[in-house]
Amino acid sequence: FTANGTAILANGGGGSIVSNTITTAVGQTAIVAQSGYTGTISGNTIKNLFLSGDTSSPVGLSMSTLTNSTVSQNSITSVQSSSSSVPAGMTLATASTGNVITQNTIDGVQGNVGATGDPVGLSLGTGVTTSSVTRNTIRNVLYLGTGGYGGRGINIDTGNASSSLTLANNSVSNIRGDGWSTFSSDSIA
Repeated sequence: FTANGTAILANGGGGSIVSNTITTAVGQTAIVAQSGYTGTISGNTIKNLFLSGDTSSPVGLSMSTLTNSTVSQNSITSVQSSSSSVPAGMTLATASTGNVITQNTIDGVQGNVGATGDPVGLSLGTGVTTSSVTRNTIRNVLYLGTGGYGGRGINIDTGNASSSLTLANNSVSNIRGDGWSTFSSDSIA
């Protein structure tokens, strides 16, 4: 289906978000799972997520406070912004623990001219612990401006030196941007 805003919202509880196709979504996020959600998010196709004229960042799959969940075999393609917003394929944050993120494909996350940050394929944010990220394919994460930013395949910023994450057998390719000229700022290596 075609959506504006958020197409699927799982707010707490459990269950499955399985085998949905979300295309040409003009809005902030295609699928949101949050507030204690426990379950399976699998086999979903999200494509052509585009945000225009808004400062919110478009995200294919946004997850927070996720516990003991499996996120697998989802395909997220063509997530783009046209203004200062910064796109992401998939994000996981905020007291999320015991999760398995595996065999997902993220392809074509694009921050256009005017974006004020780094586009990200997969982001593991503050509070993510004891989780595994394996066998995912992330490609074509691009920053097309000249403001010093660059794409990030997998961004890990848990805020916890002992977060007990496992990252294994992920494929990351064609990550681009113009980047800053020093490592003291937001450098891409």
